[in-house]
Amino acid sequence: MVKSFAWAVHKTKEKMQSRGFTLVELLVAIAIIAMVFGIVITSATGIRKSARDTQRHADLKSIQSALQQYYADQNYFPLSPLPSPGNALKNPVGTITYLQSIPKDPQSGDSYGYTSLKLDESVCDSSGINKCLKYCLFAKLENIATTSATQCQPIPSGFNYYVTQP
Repeated sequence: MVKSFAWAVHKTKEKMQSRGFTLVELLVAIAIIAMVFGIVITSATGIRKSARDTQRHADLKSIQSALQQYYADQNYFPLSPLPSPGNALKNPVGTITYLQSIPKDPQSGDSYGYTSLKLDESVCDSSGINKCLKYCLFAKLENIATTSATQCQPIPSGFNYYVTQP
């Protein structure tokens, strides 16, 4: 009986000692989880930036396509600035819609930059002599250094990327 009692006490002590984690084990586990969480958050931020830049590229392509359609009908590009984001790009008399809604920057909600120019890059108007025959669209990308524009000089403040007619 004494032997079985001693055995039972030994087994009870053994169960109590192996019941939980030590403080060091818990701290190591928490540190590992925190590092993994930090890595995930950092990469998620980069993925979001890339997604917004992809949206900006798509927006500029959409505007670019509408501007080319406008030019095909009018033989000149619209005067600067474009309509505000959310408004339509229409012909001068408002009978033809080239773009239902001018897109806006996915992060700031601001409009993209637009400049229309004569071929010699001077100021244009819709008259026969000073028609706008060239344009530059500008955006602020998050994952690109400032570009050195050759066709759209200077790049307006707050932008670092441009496209022009294809």
